[in-house]
Order: sequence, then C-alpha cells, then structure tokens
Amino acid sequence: MATITVGTIKTRARQKADLVGSNFISDTELLAYVNEAFFAWYDVLVSRFEDYNLGDPTSFTISAGTPYYDLPADFYKLAGVDRSIDNGNHYHALRPSPWRSRNRHTASYTSYGLYPRIGYRVTGNKLRFVPEDQSPGSYRLWYIPLATALTQDSDTIERYNGFEELIVIDTAMKMLAKEESDLSYLNMERQRVENRMIQMMQQRSLEGSGCIEEVERADFDEDFFY
Repeated sequence: MATITVGTIKTRARQKADLVGSNFISDTELLAYVNEAFFAWYDVLVSRFEDYNLGDPTSFTISAGTPYYDLPADFYKLAGVDRSIDNGNHYHALRPSPWRSRNRHTASYTSYGLYPRIGYRVTGNKLRFVPEDQSPGSYRLWYIPLATALTQDSDTIERYNGFEELIVIDTAMKMLAKEESDLSYLNMERQRVENRMIQMMQQRSLEGSGCIEEVERADFDEDFFY
C-alpha cells in the first residue's frame, strides 16, 4: 500500500491555502489540523468501507469461569468473531447476541443433535460470550483499530486513491478559516474528491457483484447451529 508522510501533507496544505512561508499558522497548530482531518476521514473509511482498515485476526482462548475477553488497547470497531471447531483448523463465524436475549440461551442439547448458538456482545472494554458455560474454547477476533495520532513529519498514512487529498484540503480549509478567508472553492474541491473516492471505494473487487446476501436455514431455532 502506498503511503504519504505528514510532512508532505503539511507542505501541500500550505500550498493549497497559499500560505507557504507564512508564520500565521504555527507548525504545532498545523499538525493539530492534520490530525483532526485524519481522524475525521478515518471514521468515514471505517463507517462506509470497513474492510480498508481490517487487519489480521487476533487469536485468544476463553477458559472456564471467565466468559469474556479483554479487548486490545487499540480496539475501535468489531468486524467479527470466529470460534474454532477443530483446534484452529476450521472456524465457525459467530453472531452477536442482542441484549434482550442475554438470558435466553441454554446449554442443553436437543433431540436434533444441535448445540446452543454461542453469542457475543461488546460491553465496555470486554467481549462477553453466552451461554457462559459453553464459552470455553479458542476464538479469533476481527477488528478495526483506532487511528494513531500523527506526531512527526516522518509519520505516514496509507493512500487510498484520493484519501490523502481530503486531509490536505480539510487542513487547508482550517488554515484559511483562521485567516477568515473564503472557503467556497475548497468546499467544492472537497466535495468533488469525496464523491470520486466514495464511488471508487464502494466495490473493491471488480469481478463480482456489490450485493452480499446471506441465506439462513429456517427449519431450526435461530439460537442453535449444527
């Protein structure tokens, strides 16, 4: 993945705001503007195109008597949880457990040979599992990490075919806003870049349809899997 440095973003923002060589905006203030823009557009990527920031899964084990997992320090958004069904060779994708169903699960087997569906829920900084007596096992967690604050000119961010330009434009707009200059042109430019980015990012794979459909069997209770 291509990257761009914070120093380059700051230089391009000064150029776009026509403030090259000006001391009106301090370097510290400019870095704060870059971070504000970076965090804002990172949230856009996470909410609309979550797979762009999805890394490798984190493996963990749940022991008897402790039906929860302490989430990683950089945890931001949950993408999915899998449970191992044969010592890590194959995994079963779990479903989140609605709060209203917290007491609904049972650990008893049925005449159909089904097992209670293991559910999960994020509460505070923990990932909890129900039913608790069925939770021990091996799992893997798919999650999107928090954006890391940029502190040095040498820090880098990934470039997503225009993502960095939105940070440049937003930073330049903050600079001009402090100067009380006209922002109309940059507003139009930001809208143009955002529209193009959204259109191109909606479907990362060009070989398939953008529609994802999940078909669920209806002949058994939804709280069980086989």
